[in-house]
Amino acid sequence: MTALTCEACGAPANCGVRCDPCYARTIRGLLSDSNWVRWRGCASGDRPGETMKETLQRELKGINTNKE
Repeated sequence: MTALTCEACGAPANCGVRCDPCYARTIRGLLSDSNWVRWRGCASGDRPGETMKETLQRELKGINTNKE
């Protein structure tokens, strides 16, 4: 079995293609970009009644919670 590594920094990643710090940095970048929030942030998110912006905020909170 091949170990997973982050495509952004090369560090070991527990799942997916990004380690938690790089994924969190990507989410923060999107949420701080007013153009992205206007264009994609209002699209449907993962849960009923949730926007994409709210989905990413929830995921970011989950990443931060897992670090504590």
